[in-house]
Amino acid sequence: MKYIRLVQVTDIHLLENSEDELYGVNPEKAFREVISHAVSPTVNPDFIVATGDLSEDGSHSAYSRLQAIFGAINIPTFVLAGNHDSVKNMQESLVNLTIKMEPVTEIGGWVIIFLNSQVEGQAYGIVDSESLLRLEGTLNTIDEKPCLVALHHSPISRCLSAVCQLENRQEFLNVIEKHKSVKAVISGHTHWSVEHSRSGFELLTTPSTFLHITHPQEGESENPDDFMKSHSFDSNKRGYRVIDLFPNGDLVSEVCWVPI
Repeated sequence: MKYIRLVQVTDIHLLENSEDELYGVNPEKAFREVISHAVSPTVNPDFIVATGDLSEDGSHSAYSRLQAIFGAINIPTFVLAGNHDSVKNMQESLVNLTIKMEPVTEIGGWVIIFLNSQVEGQAYGIVDSESLLRLEGTLNTIDEKPCLVALHHSPISRCLSAVCQLENRQEFLNVIEKHKSVKAVISGHTHWSVEHSRSGFELLTTPSTFLHITHPQEGESENPDDFMKSHSFDSNKRGYRVIDLFPNGDLVSEVCWVPI
């Protein structure tokens, strides 16, 4: 059965200057290596979804360079904002005819819904009441078409730190669970790979193209909100996710780690 292939990249964290480093890593160099792997003939995606924190500083320069990188690839790309992003600057310096930022699209019989979980000035996320109503309304109108929902903040509560949370995750999941058309929710933010099956759909969190982070679990840290002390960082681990979407609503997902 023929499928459409989605590549998800997330937490790219480009800086204003292309040569600058963050945590000892050049985010642009790292992303170029990851995206080169992700669009190679052996992967061959039909479209790309970039789930936020595309820039570390929300600068026009970072988005302009990212536009050029995606432009050279020439594969339909959909972007959404993370907590580090500037929606205004994304619209002005990143979005164009092939790089889109929109609430919903349909590809290969699948409905893809994009949600903004950004809370301005905060690291944690919320899907606000207006977005939840729009999500509910869209899901009520797509009949039995399979659906994938994308947002930045992960609704999987595997980290104890407040800054890593989608604060109203249960409210969000309550909407998702009412609709059998939803087959998966993809997200980023936490810089690690987590896969969790719920009743009828998958929750998939994808690692960063830039820096891997391991998060504290119950009993592992006296103060999980001290981010630097309670989390561990690995600059030699980065990747992306491949998701094959089948017409009958089935999907197959795999995280691909890129050799350093």
